[in-house]
Amino acid sequence: MDISQKVKYLLNTMQLLQITLPQFILGLLSSKKYEKDPVVLDFTSQINNIIEIVNKYSETGKKNIQVTANNIMMKTYVSKIARLAAEGSGLHFDAACVNVQQLEEFDIDDLVWKMKGDAPYLWETIGEVLSSHKEQRMGSVDMNIQSVNDEDEYYDTLEGCNINLGEPTSKSIRQHAKKVIILSILVQNTNQKKVVETLTQMGLSISVTSISSAILSLSKESNCTIKSLGCTMLMAYAYDNFDVDLKTSDQRVEKSNNTLKHLTSGLLFPLQHGTSLDDLHCLHFLWEQSVHNIHVPAPAEGRMGRTYRDLLELHPESRGGAGTSCRLQYNAWKILSDLVEHGPAYFQGFKDMVGEPEFVEAIPVVKTLIIAACTMESINSTVSGNIQSITSLLAQAGIHDPKDMDNPNMPDISDYVVLFHGDLGTAEHVHAILQCQAVEDSPWNQCQYVIFIPGLFHLKMAAADALWHAFIHPTAARHDDMSLMHDVGILRPKETGIYQSKPGFRHMHQLITYSGICRRLDCWRSEVVNLDPKLKSLEAFADMRPTFAQLKRDCNYDHRQVCCNECTQEGAPEA
Repeated sequence: MDISQKVKYLLNTMQLLQITLPQFILGLLSSKKYEKDPVVLDFTSQINNIIEIVNKYSETGKKNIQVTANNIMMKTYVSKIARLAAEGSGLHFDAACVNVQQLEEFDIDDLVWKMKGDAPYLWETIGEVLSSHKEQRMGSVDMNIQSVNDEDEYYDTLEGCNINLGEPTSKSIRQHAKKVIILSILVQNTNQKKVVETLTQMGLSISVTSISSAILSLSKESNCTIKSLGCTMLMAYAYDNFDVDLKTSDQRVEKSNNTLKHLTSGLLFPLQHGTSLDDLHCLHFLWEQSVHNIHVPAPAEGRMGRTYRDLLELHPESRGGAGTSCRLQYNAWKILSDLVEHGPAYFQGFKDMVGEPEFVEAIPVVKTLIIAACTMESINSTVSGNIQSITSLLAQAGIHDPKDMDNPNMPDISDYVVLFHGDLGTAEHVHAILQCQAVEDSPWNQCQYVIFIPGLFHLKMAAADALWHAFIHPTAARHDDMSLMHDVGILRPKETGIYQSKPGFRHMHQLITYSGICRRLDCWRSEVVNLDPKLKSLEAFADMRPTFAQLKRDCNYDHRQVCCNECTQEGAPEA
């Protein structure tokens, strides 16, 4: 019996039983008795094919399927949206209780995967709607226009035009008017509140009130963290000035042009690498050795100002078996590295063999907590302004003058130093503070606790400036063929005037870098000529295909000569 005969037989049987096909299917599916019956399981597995056939069968069936599917998906979407919008979903942003950890841990990718996992059908539907082509949404389009290669130009041709008449539609006119209004609001820099409110209405920002609540919550958390770290006294401070132009949109007959405000920002961070209070318990010892201490007899030799020679003796070292110090070993590595990095192409094949220089007392890299302090209304261009910034930062950490505060819970820094960081201008002002306040009668007013430590970047700036004063600024230092100005004429021939007057750090940094590379490569050329007079250039040396071991041997030979010269200079009597 074929399928048509089976269907006819089944229909006849249903007529005899006086039951319709819908009644049979609904009764079969609604009864839990047949929930695991093979007929029911087979029917549900073929539901997609059944819906597709009914959808093609007639317009009435197609309409009924669309209405039913729409109702089912609407209920599903509403349920999923309610679940995502619920407070327990973890997607709520409570601006009044926000903390730094929430902001640092926020990841837009995690949010995407959570929404996609909790509401996959809603996610796919929204994605299909947003990614659908314009011509599909606008209806029929003249296919001749699609010959335009540039897709953006194609859409620009269609946007805002009546396809049939080629004229702007009323809808497009309203859309362009909205764009003009939005852009005009966003460019009003004098009214930031309206800008934020506009972005809020567009769904691109939270409200002004929520922003203020979030700032207040973060400020309270930061204040508590600073207080707790201040009690340990194991923290360092950094501060710098910044300017804010506080323009106002109020219409007044007389307006003040003094809208530029000079403020100071501060950062605090805990001391790492096992720093303890015993390491900071050296205030009296350092003050006795300080050149600013005027309450001691005539300055002793140990209290005289330091020079660069003291840096050379900061980490005294004995020479190894090769007769070279760590400083000379680093120079040897640098010369070899420059040859491999910037020399002829043959030497670049040794990049992986050069490696890194040997570490000397390497400082482990750790993640440090950075805490922002409240902005201070102090001007760092004056000595009094810097004193105000220092005392304000300490006050935010709960540290005050012990004579003014009778609080047993307040940290007492009478015997401890406090580390401060800043730029070179701040360093000069702190130096002036220690000079001016030395006449005061108490350690607090004398700022004995202040130990200023410049950052490595600012140390490089000071070193670059020192090189300029020593080797470029003096007129007599510019005429030698080995002078830096001679290198400037080769490397930057159009900028000699800039280097002679007062170059910035960027110019000096580039000159020191490139001049050093060129000089070290020239050392290689000179050494190659000494080894073999037939080799007149590094290219000729590269054609000899020297091995890496030979390069290291030549480099070490050159530095043995440098080491002998250094030993001779160190042993020579001073003039």
